[in-house]
Amino acid sequence: MFNTIDSKIKTMDSILEQLGLTLIQIVDYWPKEQFEDKFNVCIANTHTFDMNKIGNEEECNEAVEVLLKNPQAKAVLLMVIATDVHCIMSAAQKKKKDHFQWITLDTEAGKFLKSYSNVTERLISIIENNSHNITEFNENYFDNLSPENHTKNPYFAEAWQRIYYCDLGNATKYGNKCSKELYFSQFSRAINVRPDASQFIISFMIYGMALHSAWQANCKTGEKICDKLRKMDGNTFFNEHILNVNFPYADSNISLFEKELSITLNVKDFQKVGDQRELNDVAKWQRNKLITFGKELDLINSTCTTSCAKGYRQRRKSNYCGCVCDKCNADEYLVNKYTCKICEEGTVPNSDFSGCIKSSCQCSIEIQKLTNKMNDLQKHNGEMKCRMMHFEYNMMPQKYKKPNCTLD
Repeated sequence: MFNTIDSKIKTMDSILEQLGLTLIQIVDYWPKEQFEDKFNVCIANTHTFDMNKIGNEEECNEAVEVLLKNPQAKAVLLMVIATDVHCIMSAAQKKKKDHFQWITLDTEAGKFLKSYSNVTERLISIIENNSHNITEFNENYFDNLSPENHTKNPYFAEAWQRIYYCDLGNATKYGNKCSKELYFSQFSRAINVRPDASQFIISFMIYGMALHSAWQANCKTGEKICDKLRKMDGNTFFNEHILNVNFPYADSNISLFEKELSITLNVKDFQKVGDQRELNDVAKWQRNKLITFGKELDLINSTCTTSCAKGYRQRRKSNYCGCVCDKCNADEYLVNKYTCKICEEGTVPNSDFSGCIKSSCQCSIEIQKLTNKMNDLQKHNGEMKCRMMHFEYNMMPQKYKKPNCTLD
């Protein structure tokens, strides 16, 4: 319900779109295919960086070679630690200087890169203002985790083995057994718990405070979880309790704004200052809006060039980095160039589909509903026909022509 990861990706996506960086590549330690559909901006490629080769020059060169295979997607989101940010940027500078527009999320990248005046690549850093201290959370929670006491998470033992590169029990994948010394090491350091973990802590605190409020409102003193609380639906819990939490940390980077989770982020530009290069503030994302500080951003162009007509939304085709246009339904307006939203009852889209206006008669609404059903049916029939053509061609290419339609 209180999905911090989704909210962070949504925020990142909105910032990139408003900066005009709508065609990107991603470098990360973990495969990000499961996140790609959460972005509206077009993701040309996701490269998985080997986390066992941090700062490895060969690995950094390989990453740059992969990125150069998508020459139009010049914006690269680096979801790696500062050591690898510098390593990758240095490799790119040697291979093709100033080709990429780098974007980093690492909170320590600015401190790390400050002393490297030889790196002249273009970089913006999107940094969270993490005011909540995570030391206590690490000491009391993360550093006490082990495969034996954390069995609720079915993937934890597998992650433990991958992080420490060792085998538990009868496993033989890594070739050496996990030693007892690992149980006395700091797990938070091994998995690189960064300051931005504070957003999860704050989310848990808000959820806990909302749950306590719901319990007080619905259960009798002495009851643990009463039936009334168990039967409460998610919308009631969110609107009446989560949105009414009086969160004590006013300077937190997480807030609730217009019934949505809002994450405050600082946008910094890697600029030359004397003989050094430093990250300077150029904008801030706050309350779901980008606020610029009047400074021009010299960004490398990296955009999806497709433009859609009025009443059409832009959509990225699966497995292919190209944008297509889908028509919104007759009773929908465009929230942004990617999203159609249905108008409220009694209203219809205006002439340019930028909002809704009151309908002159009920009949127009009924006509719209009927039109929507017809459009949906026509679209479904077209997709089925295309799939059948592909099936026939794959089964007997000598008999059937190659289809001129594409499948998403």
